[in-house]
Parts: sequence; structure tokens; C-alpha cells
Amino acid sequence: MLVTYVRTIVSTAGHVSCVLVLFGTNLLIGAIDGTARSLVKVIATCTGARIEQDHRIPHPERIRTFQDDRDDLIVSLPNTGAAEGGKSGPDQVMDEAETLARTVAYAAERNPKFDKSILGNESKLRELATNLICNELGGDDPSLLAEDFQFVFPVVGPLTKAQ
Repeated sequence: MLVTYVRTIVSTAGHVSCVLVLFGTNLLIGAIDGTARSLVKVIATCTGARIEQDHRIPHPERIRTFQDDRDDLIVSLPNTGAAEGGKSGPDQVMDEAETLARTVAYAAERNPKFDKSILGNESKLRELATNLICNELGGDDPSLLAEDFQFVFPVVGPLTKAQ
């Protein structure tokens, strides 16, 4: 009994210690990052330096992926909730065919220049996706990428197709 009690106390102390170390480290890293960014901004302003990556505008798809205050694009299959055998809670499984149809209609309405032979054509989209994946997502064949392609990652980019 006493051994179990001591183990519980030691385990709890270990968990609390780990949380405190991680929380403190996160605060320290945030402070260093904020200080460094502020210093870089001051230096760039004083010297007229222009950091190209800071002035690139990401594609709107990275910012807004059909989130224009619309909740009617994604359709869920009925009775796929998380409780009571699917009968309760919000439906969890997407109806892919209906979602694709609504997304195609939305995209065609918003961007009439879209290629109608590809938009909504499941077999063509699957073929293009497979080709892109088999070519290292365009790394082996850059012709698969759009001319305005951007690679954006937290520590790299945005990089253009040529880069």
C-alpha cells in the first residue's frame, strides 16, 4: 500500500515536472522568436533591406479553402455520428460524391475559367493525382506543377516552381 502511494506521488511529480519544463521552454522559445523577429524588422526598416519571402503573397487557397462562411459544401453520410452506433452526434463520414459535386459547382461559379474536362472528372483527377505522386509531387517532373506554383513550409519558402 505504501509502495503504491509513493509510486503515485513520484509519477505525479514527474508528470508535473515535465509539463513545467515544456511550458517554460515554450515561453522561452516564444520570447527569443519574438525578440529576433522584432530585431530583424528594425534592422530591415533602418537599412531598407527587403526580405523577399516576407513580401510574397501566398495563394488564396492556402488561406481560404472554401471557407467563405459556407458550411454546405461538405456533405456527410447520415447516421455516421460518433455515439449510439452512429445515431447521435454530428455525422463523421463524408459523402465524397456529393461533396465533389457541390465543390465543382462552387468552383465553376467562382472561377468560370476552370478546365471543365478536369473539374469533377473523378477518373481524370485520380490519373493526375497518381501521376503527380509517382513523380515525387512534381520534383521529378516540374511540368506537372502550375506556373504560379509555390512550395510553402514553416522553415522554407515560399519557393517558386523554378526554385
